[in-house]
Amino acid sequence: PCYPNHKKTKEDRSLMAYHEYINQEINRDTTLREKQGRAMISFIIGMLGNSEEISVKNLEGLDNEDVQAIENIVRNNPTFRPGYQNKNVVRTKIEFPIALPIEK
Repeated sequence: PCYPNHKKTKEDRSLMAYHEYINQEINRDTTLREKQGRAMISFIIGMLGNSEEISVKNLEGLDNEDVQAIENIVRNNPTFRPGYQNKNVVRTKIEFPIALPIEK
């Protein structure tokens, strides 16, 4: 899968661009900006590039409102280019940790 704003075609660059997007959105949220904690974000990029089955697991220091705020950020993801396997469009699971506060 490819994040829509990336410039390179390699998957790692695309996921780095997406991680930067998440960091920017968290920094825009005035309550999350001041929090300290860790969470695991996971979701599936569907066959049409939409985010599905969004899950944010609190690993340390976040409350339910913080987790909901992060889920809302992920829910508003831009549409991805879906993943392919053997020339067929496939659903792709994305999972990565975040640590708050986000370094600017």
